[in-house]
Amino acid sequence: MRKHFWFAAAVLAVAGCLAGEIGFSPVTEAQGGDGDADGEGAAPAGDSGIGEPTEESGSEDEPSAGEGAGATDPDVAGAAEDPLEPSEESFRFVAWGDTKTDTDVLAELSPQVREVGPSFSVYAGDLVPDGFDESAGTEWKEALNGWADNRLFDITYAMRGNHEREGSEEPWAAFFDFEGVAARVGSSRFSEQGEDLNYSFDHGNAHFVMLDVLGSVERIGSEELEWMDRDLSSAAARGLTHAFLFWHGPIYQVANHCCSTNEEVTEVINRHPIVSASFHGHEHTHAWVHIDEDRVPGTTHEFEQFIAGAAGAGPTECEPGRTDYCQDEQHGFAAVTVAGRDFTVDFHVLGEPDPVYSLRFTKP
Repeated sequence: MRKHFWFAAAVLAVAGCLAGEIGFSPVTEAQGGDGDADGEGAAPAGDSGIGEPTEESGSEDEPSAGEGAGATDPDVAGAAEDPLEPSEESFRFVAWGDTKTDTDVLAELSPQVREVGPSFSVYAGDLVPDGFDESAGTEWKEALNGWADNRLFDITYAMRGNHEREGSEEPWAAFFDFEGVAARVGSSRFSEQGEDLNYSFDHGNAHFVMLDVLGSVERIGSEELEWMDRDLSSAAARGLTHAFLFWHGPIYQVANHCCSTNEEVTEVINRHPIVSASFHGHEHTHAWVHIDEDRVPGTTHEFEQFIAGAAGAGPTECEPGRTDYCQDEQHGFAAVTVAGRDFTVDFHVLGEPDPVYSLRFTKP
């Protein structure tokens, strides 16, 4: 049983609610959720000072998603039309990806994403089934907007996956304007390497890095890694608390694309304590893995990895023993609330108004 948590992690056990004010002790599994926790991530954290596991089953006086995650605005979870105002204290974003042919599922998820009130969303590739062009992009955009022009597209960052295909750089750049998204949602310090391909920005107390990876993690090249290395150094020098990394293929694969690795990616992340978590698609499931040396040899800087790759595609079963939490039965997304040194990740499934599983982390 692994016991090397870099973050103090608390699983907020939910079956349609967030737990209220809790301590930072991990729990063994969510109560009544549809996904399964492997249990490996539920151990006491050795020298980290985390106490014995406890269980949370909610309370009669259940807080909103914003309250449970430490957000300053108690009405944030109901802010369906307007994104949260960026601040040093709290903001929310949605991580999702992988639609391909199943645009009707994406359209059904769209109003649910609006309901959690994100400042912005990040879509981790495989928007389309077979090559990106204006026609395919327009169909995805209309589905993203819920077939109703709810303007979710206007606050969504995206990146290519393997189904966007090589050679789609020009139509991709013509279709998207992520610097414009940054201006609309209040992000700052937008920087890019290649038009709308590799790019980064600050939002609140966090830095976001998006890499253009057409498939699995081994496809990340040296130029991209050198750019990310410099970019993370600059973000840390600005005194930001978190860095969140996004690209298509997971660092540690858990399902249908298992099991490529990239030692150079690990070496870069090891140099940057600012990295709090990475988010990916590619695998058509929803999962959390704590990344340490047991998972990825050579890891000296531990962090959290999340996969949210079933916004239409899949879902696909997780490989046994390779996750700390897996929800592989329903389509959905992850909503992430950043509040100071804490961040809370809520896993949502299609048709359910409340998260089915929540995790809260505190950066030392």
